[in-house]
Amino acid sequence: MLIYRRILGLFMLALALGMTSCAPLSKAVPVISEAALVLTDATNAVNIAEAELAALHLSPHAQAEADADIAKARRAISAAGAVVAGAKDITDEQLDKALGEFRGAWGEIAGLFGAQAPPTARPVSLPVPLAMRHVKAP
Repeated sequence: MLIYRRILGLFMLALALGMTSCAPLSKAVPVISEAALVLTDATNAVNIAEAELAALHLSPHAQAEADADIAKARRAISAAGAVVAGAKDITDEQLDKALGEFRGAWGEIAGLFGAQAPPTARPVSLPVPLAMRHVKAP
């Protein structure tokens, strides 16, 4: 029982200290949290697209292009993650700029699923990543 009181006491002390010292960061936390959510969602969407590529029965050349588009999207997510991780605070505008390359790569991936699908392939519906819907705050 004594150990629980000590842990609770340390937690309360850390919480009290944290509340006074983290005030300047409070504005950045929502955008950084949103950025983490957007990047995770983008990664999941790319994973889904990569898993569904086999359903398109692409030619070897088209498959190579699709693989390059997937790799480009992953690099863009990684670069955006580095921007977010390196920032003490990040604005909506900076997040939008960091996601620009991903948006281009995702457009190419989505285009593959719309244009390259043969009529005999089962229909594949890709999710729309949050990064595509993210709109700058006014």
